[in-house]
Amino acid sequence: MSQPNAARDPDATFSSRQTLVVHAGYEGFVLGIALLMLVNSVLLVLPISDDIRSVARLMNGLLSLFLIADAIARFVRSAARLHWLLTQWGWLMLIGSLPVPFATAGRLVATGMMIRQLRRADFEAVGVSIVAKRAQSTLLGVLLLAILVFELAGILVLQTEHASPGANILTANDALWWSYVTIATVGYGDRYPVTNYGRLVGIAVMTVGVALFSVITSYLADWFRRPHTTPVRHLPAGVETSKEATALIAAMRQTLDEKAQADQSVLDELRARLDQIERQLQ
Repeated sequence: MSQPNAARDPDATFSSRQTLVVHAGYEGFVLGIALLMLVNSVLLVLPISDDIRSVARLMNGLLSLFLIADAIARFVRSAARLHWLLTQWGWLMLIGSLPVPFATAGRLVATGMMIRQLRRADFEAVGVSIVAKRAQSTLLGVLLLAILVFELAGILVLQTEHASPGANILTANDALWWSYVTIATVGYGDRYPVTNYGRLVGIAVMTVGVALFSVITSYLADWFRRPHTTPVRHLPAGVETSKEATALIAAMRQTLDEKAQADQSVLDELRARLDQIERQLQ
């Protein structure tokens, strides 16, 4: 029985696995954005108010810009661009980035196909990578939470305000603008809730905004404090391994170098896993 092209190409298969392992936190963030777009697509076809559909439509357009930029960046970084586009589900990623209802399902299918390539050791390495890059992982997690709150706050404040006398948040544009300036802790004052429920939504949004900027400040402090070492490019000479295994070890050592200031227990665990892989390959 013939195998898919990606399965016949060890380099292509490993490239996808390496991306998921080394950049696990970012890949999880992108997956969360794709899932949010899928939820918005469901909202667009449900028999709900036009206000909610307008917010969902605007959010899908904004999130689509990020996914399109991500797909283009993957295409540009790929060593074999045509191969990535045709046999590594790149075309699915591009289609799944468009602001068309349910198009993001293509992106989810492509991600699922890449996850199927992971082995047990890869899943363990993903956990190590997330812990080793905990500052980055926390930042991306809070950013995803902020995006969720941004959209949910826009929907809730529009629902609570649009029918109130004296309300000034009347459209999806008004709601998302108010949500953004509130979560950014700027508060221009041109749009503001006048109902008690709307003000409760505002309290929640401001709380998330304060938490978001606290995490960003902590991440920047950690980034400036840690040493920026040169990534590991090659393993020591004399190690007879397959190309796939050599690249996996190099990728995990790069993760180790990037987090030289991480907790000693995390570093010890990562070194032990690398040594175990090397012993098995000898």
